Amino acid sequence: MSYKSSLICDYLTLTCADADVVDGSKLLFNIPASAYTSIARGDYCLVSVVDGAVNLNGQTANVVFAIKGTLNSYASSSNLEGLIATFCRVTGNTDTVNDCGHMLQSNDIKYLYKQRPNVINLESFKVDGNAGFTATAVVKGFITLKFEYLNKEAVVEQSFGESYTAAFPQV
Repeated sequence: MSYKSSLICDYLTLTCADADVVDGSKLLFNIPASAYTSIARGDYCLVSVVDGAVNLNGQTANVVFAIKGTLNSYASSSNLEGLIATFCRVTGNTDTVNDCGHMLQSNDIKYLYKQRPNVINLESFKVDGNAGFTATAVVKGFITLKFEYLNKEAVVEQSFGESYTAAFPQV
């Protein structure tokens, strides 16, 4: 399924150390209107991560980030709703293996999100062995988000222009 999106996208690079509010694993960024190229954008956009790196100061766990406020996501654990990026340990650095950075694993997760957000709320979790996910603070690193604006008419046509037959009718 493809939507018609703008050829001109907005990219925001958020540095963990520059968050306006830090509350443990939660990073809140206030985004000025001047960060966006135009106010004449559609009502809808897709948000995705295009680059990033983080450092956990000696922890060897992988890290995931969730962006709060997505419009089309669900997770069995509400903390992981909007899971948008996974960072894995860099290998090959034998001198400072516990302090080396993490690198973004390539993915194609795109969430429906409000256009030109003035606040972006990220939350980070480390991936534990048997426990699953544990909130963890990330104070060093950055994430670059891409905002692709969608044509409103194309979204409506794509969403409501086709009818589907249920494979398993509800009883």
